[in-house]
Amino acid sequence: MCMRILHSTIALLALIGCQHATVKQTAKSSDSYLCRFASSPITIDGKLDEPAWRSAMVVKKFYPYPPDAKGDLPPTTARLLWDHDYLYVAYDNVDTDLHSFSTEHDAILSGGDQTELMLRPDLTKPVFIEFLVAPNGTFFDCRYPCRGENFYLKYRNWESGAKVAAVAHGTDNDTSDTDRGYTVEMAIPLTAFADLSQPRNGVRWTFGVFRYDFDKSRSGPQLMMSIPKSLHDGFHYYEGFNTLDFVQ
Repeated sequence: MCMRILHSTIALLALIGCQHATVKQTAKSSDSYLCRFASSPITIDGKLDEPAWRSAMVVKKFYPYPPDAKGDLPPTTARLLWDHDYLYVAYDNVDTDLHSFSTEHDAILSGGDQTELMLRPDLTKPVFIEFLVAPNGTFFDCRYPCRGENFYLKYRNWESGAKVAAVAHGTDNDTSDTDRGYTVEMAIPLTAFADLSQPRNGVRWTFGVFRYDFDKSRSGPQLMMSIPKSLHDGFHYYEGFNTLDFVQ
């Protein structure tokens, strides 16, 4: 059971090998979002109190995974901004029992609560990039040359140089109380995408926001995603990702 939980992210992959062909989208259309230029400086401290965040688009529509999973989804919001140096990401997650699985960078985090961002910065290439953050601020970043190309262990040594901060609203890894959730703030240097598409006015990327949420029983996570449906490949189904249009 533990191994199944620990490797649940990996299990979501269908190992079909590298290929440029995309699968015809027959699922419900994903939502489109604008990524606005940050209007003022952002300090990465997990507090989300900078004026710039008030102008960011909000991702708050989430769907269960698998689609027939039961139970109400805990409220989740994500925001994205950019400037000439960074892509900024913020999460605000309601969570009544905080559970971080590791304190080690690039460790498997899926045995506990986590928020995920998947980016496909260049729609002409199969490259996609994954960022995971736990309530305690531990994060994982990995760049895949294509979907299905081996497991994450081969590529987790890639480093984005992201700055990450998290604030827990409650007590992490304590089932005796009721928590309120956690916020995350992240700045990803644009140099991480140097050989891909760079943000500028009119450029389009695609992305998905995903979440694991464990309850006090620790019996298994509730999974949710910002895309309506994944036809295959779990969270790595980038044909169904949301569109992200950069504006300045």
